[in-house]
Amino acid sequence: MSHIAIQTTVSIAACVLSLAATCFAWQQIEISRTHNRLTVKPMLQLVPQLKGPGGRNGLYLTNTGLGPAIIKEFTVESGRGVFSGLGPDRWAEALSAARLKADCFATGWPRTETPIKAGDELSLLRLTSAENSAPCFAELVKLVGGEGVTTIIRYESVYDEPQDLRSGSKVPTPAINALYRMVMQK
Repeated sequence: MSHIAIQTTVSIAACVLSLAATCFAWQQIEISRTHNRLTVKPMLQLVPQLKGPGGRNGLYLTNTGLGPAIIKEFTVESGRGVFSGLGPDRWAEALSAARLKADCFATGWPRTETPIKAGDELSLLRLTSAENSAPCFAELVKLVGGEGVTTIIRYESVYDEPQDLRSGSKVPTPAINALYRMVMQK
């Protein structure tokens, strides 16, 4: 083999190895980007609570993910209406459309760009200080045992990746169903 042929072979091998190393590095960068996004991915859940007098009673929005969630859109569907927007509280209208007494609940309607840190929760609806009164507890039973409300939430991660949550307040357990039937018979 001539000296020029050996140099050409070595040059081609070096180019192939360089190209392979570049491809491998690119793949590692993509894996790292995916990992970084997943380590700060939020995961919102709507959590209805019916613990009874003295316990947690209401509708809570919880971030069980690893990063903050930034709420971009918030909608409540209830009964005969759809109530959307960020800012002014619209729970009184939504609860009225669901045939529930709004004065039994302390409300929290998200504002523009509301952040929810990982592990935190936002109280959307909870029984007021009158929670020991039977009529208000009955309203909560109607919320979590009947048709209740459905929330549609669009939120983003810190990487501006949109996610959607559509969840209802109904808790379909035999105990809640029995309690709901008792409340509705009164």
